[in-house]
Amino acid sequence: MLAARREAGHPLSLRASAEALPIESRSFDCSVAVLTAHHWTDLHAGLEEMDRASSRQVLFIREPFRTSEDFW
Repeated sequence: MLAARREAGHPLSLRASAEALPIESRSFDCSVAVLTAHHWTDLHAGLEEMDRASSRQVLFIREPFRTSEDFW
């Protein structure tokens, strides 16, 4: 899918883990994580990477105790 995006002329997409982003520090104005933290192996490390990668940070947190039926 990443190759197809490149062939179609879309902006760069990366495959990486939240805990080790392959980008320079302060590359973005902000970082957003939506419905993803449950996939991370280390929540603290992922949040630290978001902070490192961005000069401002926006984080959306989903209530972890709700079921998917309640959420959607």
